[in-house]
Amino acid sequence: MTREISKDPTLRSLHWLTYRLPLVDELATSTGRTRFRYGAIVKLDVSSGAGGTGEVAPLPLSSSTALEQTLAPAPALWSSLRGRSLGEALEILGEYVATGTYPSPLLCGIEMALLDALAKRRRWSLAALLSGDESRSTSPEAVPVNFLVGAGDPATCAHLAHTAVAAGFTCVKLKVGLRHQVEREVELVAAVREAVGPETDLRLDANGAWNLDEAIAVLTGCQPYHIQYVEQPLPAANLDDMRVLRREVSIPVAADESVTSPASARNIIDKEAADILIVKPQMVGGLCASRQIILEADIRGLRAVLTSSIESGIGVTATLQLAASLPQRTLACGLGTLPLLADDLIVEGLPICAGALAVPEGLGLGVTLDKQALNRYSV
Repeated sequence: MTREISKDPTLRSLHWLTYRLPLVDELATSTGRTRFRYGAIVKLDVSSGAGGTGEVAPLPLSSSTALEQTLAPAPALWSSLRGRSLGEALEILGEYVATGTYPSPLLCGIEMALLDALAKRRRWSLAALLSGDESRSTSPEAVPVNFLVGAGDPATCAHLAHTAVAAGFTCVKLKVGLRHQVEREVELVAAVREAVGPETDLRLDANGAWNLDEAIAVLTGCQPYHIQYVEQPLPAANLDDMRVLRREVSIPVAADESVTSPASARNIIDKEAADILIVKPQMVGGLCASRQIILEADIRGLRAVLTSSIESGIGVTATLQLAASLPQRTLACGLGTLPLLADDLIVEGLPICAGALAVPEGLGLGVTLDKQALNRYSV
């Protein structure tokens, strides 16, 4: 379904096409099982020069209702940008992120398109634009990424993790939180650790499935298996319990769903509720907000992990460019998710080589939207 919003002299038009991308295999997490990713590709046309492309990809990813609700205020948002320059529009979006006026994935998708257009106008890569360093447009980097193992039985998960390490991945993320029995959770982690060997970074993701007592019990049992960190072990709102958990176990605690904006990230840091912040541009309102969170966290002594929301190649590439723009290297990014989807919606593709993604060399995003594929999966 295509929609178009009225034109103006500077930011001439904004339109989007919604999609439903099948997953190659059903993805199981503690929040449920998923077979599709619903989202929208945003196209921005400007009065002169190249336009920009972005992506709106809300969570839960399999909910068409979440996508409809996210896109519903787009006409009102666009009306506030009409007649603005690219720079002015970006400033307005920054204010909306600070006030939470519009859904974060909508702000992210439109900001992505604005930044893509602005970088092309300056003949820079998106990484160069975000960093303010033109040299980054000619020096593409490879960004390490983790391999995602969805929740399953120990033998299956161990096999998948072993295959990933054999392919060159140095970091594996394991979904946990489905078993609700301490022994079974620890058994799973032990099996995967044995499969990947002692040198591979192993991180866990519980998606907020445990209560405090369960988290303490499981993570105490997992301490011999050298876990890099556990992601969102408790529900997102339980920051006080997250702080307690950090004191009770030696495994570092990462906040994911709790990180919804720069303000929320500051609150987590102030409450000492996490050692690591998981930053999803779709969830915090865009690339600029994500960069701000990561830089502020670094000043406060926290590490950060940039990750996708299992969106298409447009959103993943934008986050990859953001990773390349940072002055310091984050931990391995959660950007190895495109193989989960039936199609990445980009012409060039983003192959993973030896556990890393190369940053595209072109202007702006550096990739081309595959219009035929998008039409094939449009809804």
